[in-house]
Amino acid sequence: MTFYSPKGVSKVTAEYLIRNPRSGAPHVVILGAGASLQAFPNGDKNGTRLPTMDNLVETIGFGEKLNSLGINPHELNFELVCSRLFPDQKYKDLLLEIEEDIHRYFSNMQLPEYPTLYGHLLLSLRKQDLVAIFNWDPLLFDSWERLDELFGRAYLPQVVFCTAT
Repeated sequence: MTFYSPKGVSKVTAEYLIRNPRSGAPHVVILGAGASLQAFPNGDKNGTRLPTMDNLVETIGFGEKLNSLGINPHELNFELVCSRLFPDQKYKDLLLEIEEDIHRYFSNMQLPEYPTLYGHLLLSLRKQDLVAIFNWDPLLFDSWERLDELFGRAYLPQVVFCTAT
């Protein structure tokens, strides 16, 4: 018998795990690209859409700034555009402007009044569980804070933002 193969069970299935939960084992939920769109398919409280790396330039509206430099923002996703600009010091001011545009856009986003997919996810987990996200998503943290105010952090999982090093 091993940790994952209980005695008399040749294959651990989802049904087995549901019928035989282990209360102490932590869960890890990893959210990646698309989690924000799935959680907010109609946008935030005011209908503001969450962008993806492929439509961020268009959604936030700094395509003209890039076009003026001869960069076609529709050929590349946002990460690739920034990768081309970042190494060259002459784009430092432009990158700061773009960063401010993005910060302003996301800072104005608000959670809808109704429970969201993020709220359901966070409430389905426990204090010893962990939600890891690799793309910055302010509404995940806003959801966690709202639930903390309602129920207290003793009932909520940890939420961490992971970066590549």
